[in-house]
Amino acid sequence: MPDRGRQLVGPILSTGNRGAHRELLVEVFGLEQDVSLDIDADLVRALWGVDADRACAELYLTPGTQSGVLLVELDPSSSQTIRDRRRGDEHDALKVIDFYTTDFDAALDELAARGFSVRDSIADYEMVEGRFREAHLWTEDEVVYALLDGPADFMGRVVQVSDRPFSEVMSVSTPTRERDAAMRFYRDMLGFEDVYRYGFDDDSFGELVDGAGGMQLTAVNMGTTLQQPFFGLIHYGTRSDTAVSLADRAGFPDRGIAGALVEVPDLDACVDAAGDWPGSLLCPPVELNLGSFGRVRSAWLRAPHGIAHQLVQRI
Repeated sequence: MPDRGRQLVGPILSTGNRGAHRELLVEVFGLEQDVSLDIDADLVRALWGVDADRACAELYLTPGTQSGVLLVELDPSSSQTIRDRRRGDEHDALKVIDFYTTDFDAALDELAARGFSVRDSIADYEMVEGRFREAHLWTEDEVVYALLDGPADFMGRVVQVSDRPFSEVMSVSTPTRERDAAMRFYRDMLGFEDVYRYGFDDDSFGELVDGAGGMQLTAVNMGTTLQQPFFGLIHYGTRSDTAVSLADRAGFPDRGIAGALVEVPDLDACVDAAGDWPGSLLCPPVELNLGSFGRVRSAWLRAPHGIAHQLVQRI
């Protein structure tokens, strides 16, 4: 079991259109709104270090779990996105929000019926556990949602929800060249562990990512247990040597997956540990109400691979 109060809750989306993501999260993936917050300019700056007149933040969770997505709409919103779907192999920014689906073909049909189109290329690859299929849905703000299909016995050990059309947010992937440094950050700062490793050499996955085919992917998943949401630290093989890094623009105010919401049992210990990672503490602790998490203290920190993390501790 994970440590009490230590978990990846899920990604933080910076969006100019909450409604587009809300339809997917609620109507398709089955999440429910936990809280909606109106945040004034002072608190926006204190939480995320950006200037805005105001923000609206909505937290969505999968029923029965504390896994979900935090939608943040800044006012005014940025005209720039973090990612560009034409360049799928760019590194050092959160990229894909992963959901396991119990009926892959039915899930694709459901998306199509609602007017959403996944990429034409669908990855079909073999791992030790069996055959996997993966489809990517690029959406508003260049946010990528993944639908995953895999052996039911294995996936039942990975996700908490396997009796509905979609699981909770299973993981958030991060292509990075700085994997060793990122792993140390997650271990030393957050107390996460290496919960699973995998790799494959597959043309269909390369086609899915950027249409170029051929990819020698390796990944290390960092979290508390395999059955809780985790970060997927991905290396795209030889492509990683030439891919563009997004580390200097991987968060607010630009639109996209701007960070990750992580619950920790001791925020002060994390802030103290930030001293070993110069420049990692972007915003010191402040307090806010966060729905079913109650009153929390929050700090905004950046890992060495450029990813920002909102660490919260219940008061």
